[in-house]
Amino acid sequence: MRRPSKLAVTGIAFLLLAGGSAVALAQPLGTAPATSTPRGLASLVAHASTTGNVVGIAETSTVPSATDVARLQALGLKVSAMRQLPLAVVTGPLSAMRAAVATGAATDVYPNEQYHYMADSAVRDRASADAMGTAAARAAGYTGKGVTVGVVDSGCDARHPDLAQRVVHNFSVVGPEYLNQPPDPQKYNDSPATVVVDQGRGSNTDVLGGHGTHVAGIIAADGHTSPDHIGVAPDAHLVCYAIGEVLFTTTVVSAYDHMLDQPGMLGIKVINNSWGNNWQQFDPNDPVNVATKAVTDRGAQVVFAAGNAGSGNWEGSLNEFSQAPWLLSVASETVDHHRSDFSSNGLIFDNSLPVALPANGHNTFDGDRVGLYHPDVMAPGEDFSSCCNPFGTVTG
Repeated sequence: MRRPSKLAVTGIAFLLLAGGSAVALAQPLGTAPATSTPRGLASLVAHASTTGNVVGIAETSTVPSATDVARLQALGLKVSAMRQLPLAVVTGPLSAMRAAVATGAATDVYPNEQYHYMADSAVRDRASADAMGTAAARAAGYTGKGVTVGVVDSGCDARHPDLAQRVVHNFSVVGPEYLNQPPDPQKYNDSPATVVVDQGRGSNTDVLGGHGTHVAGIIAADGHTSPDHIGVAPDAHLVCYAIGEVLFTTTVVSAYDHMLDQPGMLGIKVINNSWGNNWQQFDPNDPVNVATKAVTDRGAQVVFAAGNAGSGNWEGSLNEFSQAPWLLSVASETVDHHRSDFSSNGLIFDNSLPVALPANGHNTFDGDRVGLYHPDVMAPGEDFSSCCNPFGTVTG
């Protein structure tokens, strides 16, 4: 089945049409300004309950060792340590998380935040697909052959005829979030761990909304149902990670950690993320940014949607995770190559430009000049017709 929709553009086209090769910026992680309370813990304290258990993501200086885990457990925390990332999902009282930072058992503890898929249900036509110019590129031999794309999203219906030969792994990151429930620290037993399960090539892991299936079709639908039903890179392979309909930090970092823990990262060279939050000041130590930096260091190019919060040139609306200098942030444009009215904005002025700020001290990305916080590129991103699963209600 096919469903048209407005899309916060994935940006995969730029990479796959070039044969999947890309150069990622390899800038080192920065450090947050010194404060009495680290940034993550300050946010956790501001939003978490002071009674009962809470879920957090503890950061350590290296991948957690058995000693690191034991130190956290000694404080009364249940611990699920990542295998490749310097992170551990912890659950327990807020006081124990404060103690973890105070004693040096963790460098910081971040809240388990909820994120949102970039979706809009408006329906128009398929002009954006034509405007991308992919037909000419495919004719020239740029079809994504030999490229494996990781799709971190709501899942993928690999039973769809246009995707059945493209999906080589279809993982579910199973936890409370995957079943459309928020994490409940009171219900965890031995640990707050999620479990990553390969459901098989012909499975459906997109259990409710259909967002991930729609994105997968834009990337690599191979036209089995119709010559018109073809993605940007119909010869690419897909490795899909279903991180749930109600996605949280826990499932995101678990998906990336699993990816890093597989031999050769399963051959993944490009990773698409069409989800996130609205603008916040960039934090290189946020667990999601730690994860995307780690896969970049392994040679993958990470792509994030810039976001869908730009209506009315709303200032500082860029998806917080698309700000990292090591990844590609992609805004949506119309078929006549203007930024889509819904696509998120960056800022015009910053310290890299010798221009004084206006009297109110604020600027938005409403023209061609961009500053530090901005989408890196634009691509047609409105009204794609793409795959959906039988139960899909949210697409692209």
